Amino acid sequence: EKIDQQKKTVHLSDGREFGYSRLVSSIPLPELSRILKQSLPEPVQQAFAGLRHVSVLNLNLGIDRAGISDKHWIYFPEDKFCFFRVGFPMNFSPGSVPKGKSSLYVEISYSGSRPLERNGLEEMVRQDLERAGILKKSDKIISQQINDIKYAYVMYDHKYRNCVKIINDYLVGQDILPCGRAGSWRYLSMEDCILDGLRISDLIRKN
Repeated sequence: EKIDQQKKTVHLSDGREFGYSRLVSSIPLPELSRILKQSLPEPVQQAFAGLRHVSVLNLNLGIDRAGISDKHWIYFPEDKFCFFRVGFPMNFSPGSVPKGKSSLYVEISYSGSRPLERNGLEEMVRQDLERAGILKKSDKIISQQINDIKYAYVMYDHKYRNCVKIINDYLVGQDILPCGRAGSWRYLSMEDCILDGLRISDLIRKN
């Protein structure tokens, strides 16, 4: 809930408090800025305020029909679809679905400049899946799960490089080591995140 970068203490929601010599943080940078107790220098505050991101609403569906697609994933750049990507986990691993069923995920992007209208969203997704030829009108959705990923993609705008450098220089100077996709505010794949963890561990061991 709070990091006191001057006293080098971390405060948890249950009241516990821990000291540290160096702190590895995978907390998304905008969230980290809100829990740092000590006031930030003005340039650092402005750098945090300059970070931009894209959010993704992830809708996972179970379908009562086998083989709705033979693809792994499909991109949809057209404006006529509400989603930008649809994927099919059962084609990665047939064992991930019961026999005779299919699974798919739908990803819808949104941001502060492009808000998401959530009323009737599930029905809109269903209609667009039918228009894309993925679902039939007769298909039955037997399970549904929604994940709202706030910091899905870092936005590499013209401010990005300078803002991240100012923030990283400040955090490292406070013995806080940013790590991972959201923590270091970089577009990292899963294997990149593993390598970033190894990089941080090597840095700690050498110093």
